[in-house]
Amino acid sequence: MTARRDQIGTALVAASTVAWSTAGLFTRLIAMDAATMLVWRGIFGALGLVVVGLLLTLLFALAPALAEDTPLHGVALVVGQSDYANLPAPKHPANDAA
Repeated sequence: MTARRDQIGTALVAASTVAWSTAGLFTRLIAMDAATMLVWRGIFGALGLVVVGLLLTLLFALAPALAEDTPLHGVALVVGQSDYANLPAPKHPANDAA
């Protein structure tokens, strides 16, 4: 699973690098004045942020439904300490560590 995620991450970084480095070439092909281009750039930027926000909201809304219902397996270390220097002694330390 990690190798697949690494490949996807590398591909996304490569694609964004190509898109970022060629943006100036495509910008020069547009026959608009600077003010109009800035307005459209702001509109598309805002729409992009809205789309990303909606996708993240959808992802976080569906995350609990997509979570696996498998029990947790692990080890817990419980220490039955009853001799504390600055705290009162617990009532049943032997039962706490059982």
